[in-house]
Amino acid sequence: MKFMHNLVIIYILLLWGALSAQANEEINLWLNKLDQSLDQKEKYDALKMERIKSLEILLRSSKRLETRLETYRQLYEECKSVKYDSAVVYANQWLKIAQQINDANAIAQAKCAVAFCQISAGIMMEAYQQLNGIHPTSLKRETLLQYYEVMAKFWRENADFVHENPYYDNYIARSNKYMDSLLLILPPNSAKWYAIQGSLAMRKRQYKEAISFFKSASKFPNRNKHDQAQDDAEVAWAYHYLGNKEQELIYLIRSAINDNETATREITALYLIALRIDKDGNHDRASRYLTLALNEVQSYNSRQRKMEISAIIPIIEQGRYNAMRQQRNWFIMLGVLIFIMAIGLSIEFLLIRKKNKGLNSAMKTIEKHTKELRQANIQLHNTNEQLCETNKIKDTYIGKSFFITCEFIAKLEHIFRTIDRNMVTKQYDVVRKCVNQDALSQERGNMYEAFDASFLSLFPNFVEKYNELFDSSMRQVPKPNTLTSEMRIFALIRLGITDSERIAKFLDYSVHTVNTYKTRIKNRSLIDNNLFEQKIMEIS
Repeated sequence: MKFMHNLVIIYILLLWGALSAQANEEINLWLNKLDQSLDQKEKYDALKMERIKSLEILLRSSKRLETRLETYRQLYEECKSVKYDSAVVYANQWLKIAQQINDANAIAQAKCAVAFCQISAGIMMEAYQQLNGIHPTSLKRETLLQYYEVMAKFWRENADFVHENPYYDNYIARSNKYMDSLLLILPPNSAKWYAIQGSLAMRKRQYKEAISFFKSASKFPNRNKHDQAQDDAEVAWAYHYLGNKEQELIYLIRSAINDNETATREITALYLIALRIDKDGNHDRASRYLTLALNEVQSYNSRQRKMEISAIIPIIEQGRYNAMRQQRNWFIMLGVLIFIMAIGLSIEFLLIRKKNKGLNSAMKTIEKHTKELRQANIQLHNTNEQLCETNKIKDTYIGKSFFITCEFIAKLEHIFRTIDRNMVTKQYDVVRKCVNQDALSQERGNMYEAFDASFLSLFPNFVEKYNELFDSSMRQVPKPNTLTSEMRIFALIRLGITDSERIAKFLDYSVHTVNTYKTRIKNRSLIDNNLFEQKIMEIS
């Protein structure tokens, strides 16, 4: 008896496994169909845009209000599930012309169109104001159908948004009221009649009856694919509440395929598929579907759908993250195994490296000391050049200073003798001539000439190199073997006299004058002011 019991359990498990495998195979088949449909998405979108473009051309060439009214209606129908912004523009233009014609039914239809766009974008208050301005008692049957459908959608969307009682049940009851009104004016046993019956059964939680109604609606030939997409989505939810996950996913896929082939962007099926398959571990495909759905919803510009997808994105991304983390853990384990296998070789490598480490360290020390010695030699060479230059300047100016001093003493001796002799003879005019300003200025000029000659003997290329620091129009050409007043300031700086006060005393200028000369010359040069004196010091 126990053996038979175990045998039955094994048979049930095998049967369950076979059925699961068959269900998974069917789901994969439908997912592949969805992928094939999505691969042709650009073709379906192009067909939709071509129809819209032809209607826009017709609109531009139409003058009659009745023709423009019908064209705007068709443009709205083409755009209402593609792009909210365009659809609401066409709906408003439709309403404007309907008001010009003063056709009550056309006005009601256009208001329903505007309200539909606003409901799809989550703008409920404005949608209610549009619908509240319609008086259904005087409407034709076709207009009344549209009005009841939009009213039913309005209250259903409000219920889905609030999703809390007592508001939810109240809104659903109001929506059902308009659904019942639809049934009263629809032809019995028509595709639309079955679809409405299915929606009402869904709201009454009669899911099996709802599935039957929707399948009856789908049997009608030439069924509108957009309506079929909505019916398939309802059937998917019915299977969801019945706990049949496989059929739920299949009908969501059917709905997404119809949405794609009708270029519908105000969709929910694709991102619900992403959520379902993500739970089954199909993270990459789920992420791809979610990205497509998000792009569609952003293109349509529906705030409600954006909010719904925004809530799903973290869930799917978390699934992808978990899958990647699991893969990472496997790679870590594999890396650990490889690391253990490589330990032996690593130890041997470290032993060899240890032997070479001392040699490498010694080589680095030698290179370091060699580099330091090279730098020291360069510095020493530079210092020697500076000392040679300094000695040259010193020797030149010491000799010159002796000669100038001797000349100066001889002149003083002559002046003293002349003054003494003329004071004795009381020739005061002659004495005054000996000490007048012209004589002193001539002596200072002689001193500058001597300085210029000595400096240019040390730096014969100074004038040429100095002029290279200026534009050709700003260059100065002094007399041979002399310097200009401006050049003389920087000649003193080249000799190492950088204090403006000392330069001023030597040249018989004020400190302010020296600084003004320096600033003006630097501003005229081609060199940055901060680098000008450095360039002067580089003249040899």
